[in-house]
Amino acid sequence: MSKNISAVVYERHGNPADVLHLESRPWPVPGPGEAVVKMRAAPINPADLNQIEGK
Repeated sequence: MSKNISAVVYERHGNPADVLHLESRPWPVPGPGEAVVKMRAAPINPADLNQIEGK
């Protein structure tokens, strides 16, 4: 597998269009009894948008 992943992240609350950005991050290393699952896509839930907006 690739040594890096792409992640959509935010570092401050605000309008999602203004605060969300794409970052390259190291591939996570699973701990004992854990697994890393490769995801191709994931939706943004309305509750996620509330968190991003700081509500």
